[in-house]
Amino acid sequence: MKRIIKTNLINIWVVFTIVYIYSIIRAINEGDFNILQGMLSALILVILYGVLFWIFFIVILFITDLLLIYQSSKEKLYIMFILQTLIVSIPFVYFALHYSQWVFLVAVVGFVLSQIYRSQKVYKIKS
Repeated sequence: MKRIIKTNLINIWVVFTIVYIYSIIRAINEGDFNILQGMLSALILVILYGVLFWIFFIVILFITDLLLIYQSSKEKLYIMFILQTLIVSIPFVYFALHYSQWVFLVAVVGFVLSQIYRSQKVYKIKS
């Protein structure tokens, strides 16, 4: 179980990296920032402004892991990953559409990509 929970770091790292890169590009394009200022403002945006996003994301990720992934059989693992991806992504798609904050959609895309990679790792662990 410990190894499966550690694979959540893949999701957290990929989502953080993709959102951070998106925020840097957006800060440089929309403001009169140089690269250093864009990187600093993006870091503040991702960590401080996004603190509720990170808390919500990590809590949902761990809860769905415990309820779906850890207890599923090897044959149902991919179905459980699809279900987990939908459960975690739907609130953030709603936030993106409701608040017009497209950074949430970038986070969802990063999460889907990391889930594809993570599912292969968990499948090997369960083998």
